[in-house]
Amino acid sequence: MFLFLSERGERMLSTIGLIAIGMLPAVLLLVYIFHKDRIEKEPIGLLIGLFFLGVVAVIPTMIAEALLSLVNNAIFFGHYTVKYDYTVVDGNAYLYEFVNNFFGVALVEEGFKWLFMFLITRKSKNFNCLFDGVVYAAFVSLGFAAAENVMYVFMGGLTTGAMRFLTAVPAHCAFSVVMGAFYGRWFVCRNAGALEKHLYQNRVIMTAPKGFGAGKYLLLSLLLPMAIHGFYDFCCRFTSVSWIYWFLLFVLLVVLYVICFRNVGVLSKKDAYITYLCMEKVLERYPYAADWLCRMPEHALYFMPAVIQASIMSREPHGVKVTANNLYYAHPLPVVKTQPVYPQPVPYVQQSTQQPVQPPIPQQPQPVQYAQPPIQPPHPTPYAQPIQYTQPAADRPQVQRVQDASPAAEMNPYTGQGNDPAESYRPYGGSPTQSPDQGYNPYTTQR
Repeated sequence: MFLFLSERGERMLSTIGLIAIGMLPAVLLLVYIFHKDRIEKEPIGLLIGLFFLGVVAVIPTMIAEALLSLVNNAIFFGHYTVKYDYTVVDGNAYLYEFVNNFFGVALVEEGFKWLFMFLITRKSKNFNCLFDGVVYAAFVSLGFAAAENVMYVFMGGLTTGAMRFLTAVPAHCAFSVVMGAFYGRWFVCRNAGALEKHLYQNRVIMTAPKGFGAGKYLLLSLLLPMAIHGFYDFCCRFTSVSWIYWFLLFVLLVVLYVICFRNVGVLSKKDAYITYLCMEKVLERYPYAADWLCRMPEHALYFMPAVIQASIMSREPHGVKVTANNLYYAHPLPVVKTQPVYPQPVPYVQQSTQQPVQPPIPQQPQPVQYAQPPIQPPHPTPYAQPIQYTQPAADRPQVQRVQDASPAAEMNPYTGQGNDPAESYRPYGGSPTQSPDQGYNPYTTQR
């Protein structure tokens, strides 16, 4: 009996070990993705639920793949050129594997993962950052990869588990990164379109809403991972046929590793709140709507400064710690409500009394008050002494002035006598050499 219990215990331990080996790569990648979410960590309950939804997605995926495989075999079976035994390949075999891997496997697996992620997170209030789309897609995809890897490890052993540790599980993570990046972009464009419609209904903008192409991002979040996944499976099916497929598979794995690790870091650094990105898109198209939005407290742009501050802090090395005072709403229009925090004085802290050194103020010329006008030089008096002229030089010729003849006496029409020109020198008659009072009688006007 003890031998039976020991054998049973060994089988149980081996089973647990195989399960752990199968889930180990998925768990390591989940820890890496969770660590890169720096702005606001998602709730653990939501992430665990998404992980188990990925595990559950294996069941409908296996059923759908079996049905599509029957349809594919019914279409291609019966053609004599179909010879696929890993050594002989012809034209129809290539077409058969193309249809089977792209539509029978990749579309089914990525479709169920995308569907479960979309149904759970499209109305989630926790979906408030751009990188959250990558986190949600990674947890669903790696839950699916963990369950699939455990099945392959049980069927193929440790060798298969080691091979899938380096190939299949990182590939699923890379598919999820592409899916989540476009899914987050779709969420931003959808909310930006909702805000644009709101502005049009309130007559802030007069042109009809054009939208921001949210539908194409939603479609790319499904089709692009499906195309990469299908090409990966297609190369894996033909590795035993030619070395070209080994080379293509190696190149594809390198690209997937770059997507999985490098692009995750880039997306994490560029992460921002969806509210901020939504407003940024709307204001790029309608910059004149900023004033109206800032005046309305019920609109999301009223909280723009808090969002910008959080977006700037999110690019710091340690990110942002979100407290209970911050409430985030992501549907239908993301709004960030932040309670104001006022700085409190620190007790028992001696304030510095040293005054800061002020830079010297340049001296400007100031106008002189009550300035006296300049003293003007005195004007020459009417009784100033005449200027003494110097005698001309001896070498200059002397010009003799000729004395003009005395003018003829003028006839006075009243007396009939001529007027002496000398009388014109004085107002009352007389000669220039006669004193003004000499022989003058003002009463008789006689001299």
